[in-house]
Amino acid sequence: MFCPRDLPSFAEIRELTKDIVGVEPTAIFTAMRTFEVADALEGAVESNLRHQFGLSIGRFYLLMILHRYSESELTPSDLAQRAGVTRATVTGLLDGLEDNGMVERQAHSNDRRRVALQLTAAGKAFIARLIPAFAPRLSAVASGLSESERRQFLRLLDKIQLGLETLRAPGKDAVPA
Repeated sequence: MFCPRDLPSFAEIRELTKDIVGVEPTAIFTAMRTFEVADALEGAVESNLRHQFGLSIGRFYLLMILHRYSESELTPSDLAQRAGVTRATVTGLLDGLEDNGMVERQAHSNDRRRVALQLTAAGKAFIARLIPAFAPRLSAVASGLSESERRQFLRLLDKIQLGLETLRAPGKDAVPA
């Protein structure tokens, strides 16, 4: 029905869904525009991180998770779950971060068969430079909204998030592949 970088117009959506009972074209268009903006936001963040810091968004996510939970012994599986990616993806990202001297693997204190991940001094210093340089740019994304509008937008995003369960669960009208 859509691709986030080439969305149909509202009129096209209305035409596509005109014979489907219970479907609101504005609801579909709202969901699709949200997806489009989220995709564009992630692309802009990734572009900025690569240009300004030489960092992929995946590595950024892992660094920020390790920074946030610096007092914990996170395993690669913990990182995969928190980042929403596979363990194999985390392994590849960690290899690059380790090669750059930002992360180190250590034996887990409770189970020597497991690996715990820690930011190195270089990783902590990198984050200490990254946050003050990146935060203003990220803040600018929503700076066109007043504080009241940002709070309202957050409430609306919460409502949209509640509707995501309908996409996660297979519907009774599922079309076989």
